[in-house]
Amino acid sequence: MKVSCDVIRDLLPLYAENLASKDTCALLEEHLEGCPGCKAELEQIVQPQKYAPDTHVESFRKARKKLNTTKVYTAILAALITLVITLTIVAYLTAPQYLPYSQEVVTVSEQEDGTVYLTFSQQVAGYEMLSSNGTGSGTEYLVTAWNTTWHKRVSPKDIGSIVVNPNREKVAAIYYYTAEYPSNDVYGDNTHLLYGNLTAEGFVVLPRLFLAYYVFFALLLLGTLAVLYLVFRKNDRTRSILGKALLLPASYLIAHLCVKGWTTTSFSATRDFAIIMLVMFPVYAVLLLTANLCKRYWRTNGDSK
Repeated sequence: MKVSCDVIRDLLPLYAENLASKDTCALLEEHLEGCPGCKAELEQIVQPQKYAPDTHVESFRKARKKLNTTKVYTAILAALITLVITLTIVAYLTAPQYLPYSQEVVTVSEQEDGTVYLTFSQQVAGYEMLSSNGTGSGTEYLVTAWNTTWHKRVSPKDIGSIVVNPNREKVAAIYYYTAEYPSNDVYGDNTHLLYGNLTAEGFVVLPRLFLAYYVFFALLLLGTLAVLYLVFRKNDRTRSILGKALLLPASYLIAHLCVKGWTTTSFSATRDFAIIMLVMFPVYAVLLLTANLCKRYWRTNGDSK
């Protein structure tokens, strides 16, 4: 029986998938032996199909990857900003609030064996005591005390009494100084004799100024790097390096503002500088991540246009 090629080609998919009966397979094989066209059609059916890649799916994957990366950066940025805010709050809560002298702040007592004690009241959160060799009549001590917002509102503690001379060395004088800023250009006498005799006409304790020098140096470095950035703005690699370096003095200045505000003098400059440096590093990371996110945003918008 003569079977047309159209019928054979309708049956070829069943034959290729081994779904045709034995009689149908025999019929098809007999036809294929004498029909090159149907045989070529079968080879085309059996041959694996090559599909062009779906560019829309690939674009979607790239977009989703960029979105996930942006979400991660945003989460890290939020965590760093939270860290900066937390450190700033801690710096404020633990900032020394120096107490003026009164007998309600500190009292002095001496034992029969020559041991001298200082007793602080409950409003004192911390103290500092410095010593220096006197004129030969003994050691002179300089004492100050402070309170903090944390101590007043969160965790009050009692320092109690401390021994000034644990080795019973002779104490010439103990001075209490109030770390306060004058209301005019002339510093007044901010010391009070607690114990002993005056060895001089009195003296004044001044705040330390090195934080002001660091702020000036940071401003100078920031200006210099900004000029270099503008000069080398057409060199991508140099511009990138200078841009990252530019953020370092900017981070220090921002950290200084977080910890000290606009003040550049301090009676506790070492403590303030340590906290400024602690705040500076997450601030630098925040600036870097913000710059990175801005670049990604500009590139995405530029590509979409």
